[in-house]
Parts: sequence; C-alpha cells; structure tokens
Amino acid sequence: MKNFMLKGFVVFAFFCITATSFAQVPAKLHDPKIDLNLSPVHNRDISPEYNPGINPKTNWNINPAYNKQINPVENSRINPKFNKEINPLLNQLLNPMMYKNLYPKNVSWRGMYIYDEKDNLIGYVTKPMKDVLICFDIKGNWTCYYVLTIEGTYNHFEINGEWTGDYLCSDANAGYNIFNKEGTWSGRHIK
Repeated sequence: MKNFMLKGFVVFAFFCITATSFAQVPAKLHDPKIDLNLSPVHNRDISPEYNPGINPKTNWNINPAYNKQINPVENSRINPKFNKEINPLLNQLLNPMMYKNLYPKNVSWRGMYIYDEKDNLIGYVTKPMKDVLICFDIKGNWTCYYVLTIEGTYNHFEINGEWTGDYLCSDANAGYNIFNKEGTWSGRHIK
C-alpha cells in the first residue's frame, strides 16, 4: 500500500512540475484559429486595415505621435520612469518576480494571448491591474509591459521603463492590435 501511495505521489508531483513548466494553451474563446471572429485576417471589423476608427494613422486621437495626452514623453502620469505606481520594477504588486501567479507558467494564471499576423501564438499578457499589462514571450519569460492611456490605448515599455514607441489600440472587440511608433500595424494582436 505504501509503495502504491509513493508511486501515486511521484506521478502527481511529476504532473504538477510538468504542468507548471510550460506556458498555457489558449482557450477556445481566445484562439483566432478556432474562432475566426478573433482574427483580423478574417474579421474586417477588428482589422485596422479595414476599420479606420481603430487605425492610429486615420484616428489621431489614439496615436501618441499626435495626441500629447497619451504620449509618455509629454505626460509623466503615464510614464513609469516618473510614476512608480505603474512601474513593475518599483511596484511589487505588478512585478512577476514577486508574484508568480502573474506568470503564464503558473497553473492558476489567467490572461490574454499574443498572436502574430498568421494567428500563431507568440506570447502572453497578464493584467495585474487595469493600468498595466505584463507581457511574456512564448516560453513564459517576462519581456515588457504596457501602460494604459486615457484613450484606452497602451504604451509599450521595456522592463527598464524605456518607452519603445510601440503601443496597443483596441480592436473594438475585447482585444488589441499592436502598432509601431510610426502607427503601422505590425499584424500582431492580443486576444
């Protein structure tokens, strides 16, 4: 009986270690390859190439190059170098090094998924608070974070707090499209 229980414990421990060593697989509700409504390639309403309201080249309100209120160089409240509340290195509640449940490798993780232009999974996003999104690569390594603006967009920052110029804009359907500093859609999107 003890031998059986020991084997059961070893199998359970192996399963737990294995389950936490890999990042999460997208749920059907977050997978644009299963639900084509989530894919900007298949759904023109969420594609900035067809919807000018969600394209920062045609809607300057959501473009930090033209709207100073959402530009972290112009607005220190949305710049993590000047506002420690939104800086994961200075605010422990946002730091995935302090809270392992923020990592997609954690079995209790809940978040969103980053896809490339072909709807392939390339990363993960955790939302520890409404103003900050923490991003991870496909292996679950912390790579960057985003900070919310008053227009509902998010500016992209490196872990050290440097703004890259890139940003997220809503796709008008509970997801985001990723743009570079010139306002060009990268094809990447978050669901």
